[in-house]
Amino acid sequence: MKFYFISLYLFFIAGRASFAQERIILDEQIRLIGKERSMYTVPLIYRISSEFGSVSINRLRRALRAVIMKHQVLRTALNFDENGSIVQRIAQIESSCNEKDFYKFTIIYMDDETIDQNSTIYRALYDRSMFDIEMGHVFHVYIIYHAKRDSEVEDILTFKDMVIFSIHHSVFDGASIPILVRELSLSYNLDGVLKIDDNALQYIDYATHEHELDMSTSRDFWRQQLDGYDFERRLTLPFDRQRLPVEQRSGQASVIEFTFDDHLSHSFINYASAHQLTLFQLGLATFFAFLFKLTNGETDLCIAGINANRYRTELQDLIGMFVATLPYRTQLDPHASFEQLTKQVREQCLLILEHSHYPLQHILADAHYQQSNIAFLETVFDFITLTPDMNRLTLGEAELETVSIPSKYNVAKFDFMLTMLYDPTADNNSISCSLICSSDVFHQNTVDIIGKRFSTIFTQLFDPMQLSIINKPLYKLSILLPDELRIVQELNYIDNNQQMKEIQTINELFCQQVLSHPQKVAVELDEQCLTYNELLFIVQRLSVYLLNEFDLKPGEIVCQCIERSISMVSSSMNIFLCEVTISVRLFSLLIR
Repeated sequence: MKFYFISLYLFFIAGRASFAQERIILDEQIRLIGKERSMYTVPLIYRISSEFGSVSINRLRRALRAVIMKHQVLRTALNFDENGSIVQRIAQIESSCNEKDFYKFTIIYMDDETIDQNSTIYRALYDRSMFDIEMGHVFHVYIIYHAKRDSEVEDILTFKDMVIFSIHHSVFDGASIPILVRELSLSYNLDGVLKIDDNALQYIDYATHEHELDMSTSRDFWRQQLDGYDFERRLTLPFDRQRLPVEQRSGQASVIEFTFDDHLSHSFINYASAHQLTLFQLGLATFFAFLFKLTNGETDLCIAGINANRYRTELQDLIGMFVATLPYRTQLDPHASFEQLTKQVREQCLLILEHSHYPLQHILADAHYQQSNIAFLETVFDFITLTPDMNRLTLGEAELETVSIPSKYNVAKFDFMLTMLYDPTADNNSISCSLICSSDVFHQNTVDIIGKRFSTIFTQLFDPMQLSIINKPLYKLSILLPDELRIVQELNYIDNNQQMKEIQTINELFCQQVLSHPQKVAVELDEQCLTYNELLFIVQRLSVYLLNEFDLKPGEIVCQCIERSISMVSSSMNIFLCEVTISVRLFSLLIR
């Protein structure tokens, strides 16, 4: 594997950084400081999919030069000035400079069979050293050859070769992707020629304007929205581990991705259309209903929502970082229907849209909080609608298709993030989801179960055969999985031919099961299991120990603090068998 690096010493003109840029730089400085990987990379991976088309690297470089010349933000440096404010400085490109000089360019040869492509891509995307924000190196291009080339054809990329763009999030957002793809394709076809209007609006102009806006009305709005909310109160999600201090977070992710079938996806889209909802609004309402059930009935829910924030038509064709991360708070009524919840969310989203330009750091500063310890920022929702330009890139006669990043290479900036994705260009128009959670607090198995629970509630709400649930109270929604539901139904089943005692205690029922089914499995967790006979033996032994060592008497309170395990069940049964009152504090519940 060979690497070639190109860089440049640049000259700058200065202006104010945008609020979005400030937020990202501050987050890197405060919450993500010391991380080896770059947490704010926007990766674009393309692979040549046409067997007969080819791409010239030199021509691609000229096309990139033209795009970066047109969009000043792609050569932006971000620095702190003497007053501690963040400023952006735009690199001036002299006519003597060639296309190699103002971005980094790396060529990787995959001619060694021992080299793993995915891990190579991962290192390319998240290597923190690939960016130099203070010098304006925010754009990095990787070329991946899949076979060793002769020097005569080294300029040519062919079938299955890859082009990877790594762009720092401080200068680029999701809505910038189709703009970059469209203009790169045009510039390549014209061999590096793009019409540039010196008087055209640039991102730095937007940033300057943003700082001149009157924010007083928006400040009052956000104060009212968050009045009485505890910024440090975290949702009672089914965490597996305690949260680590910020500086000890690994950034590793536990991920589950799933796609809803055609009829569920169509029902979701049709529901949004029929009720004058955007897909984001309906997705957010669904997420709130899910969190209400997942947190065992919390009603004051506040999360971070991702807002495109391109609130003016003049901003639609600008490459830059416009995204606003904002608090979305709902005080949910458990007796309200899902339809009522969607109306509440719709009204809230429309109000937030009017005040989306008010930056997160100002919202927090008004409440005297810092970005590092805010609970709602760790639970995030986003809804992405793909455009035709995002999935494919055309360079001359060559067609390039997007390549998704394997889930194991995702990074987690937050504890819990749900992204819903809609691709209207796909044949089935399906809705897909990605749940990315921090491995520091969630096991992969837990994330898998949470994803299944979201699918369960999504099915209840949008399955055409179950739509009556829409009008029922939210508390009647269920996140029980089919196997769990079957167990509950079996436990609630009463054989009419069997005479039941008037009262039966838990230990009486347990002993009945031991006598009836001594060799049946009583408790199962992962690869471990105990029969009723084995469980009884352990329970009896522990009970004798408690009674003899601590002289426990019926009615006394016993506190249990234990991790999710088989021992948790046996110790609970032991306390019941001692006939004492139990006060249990568990790190993990059996069913969440």
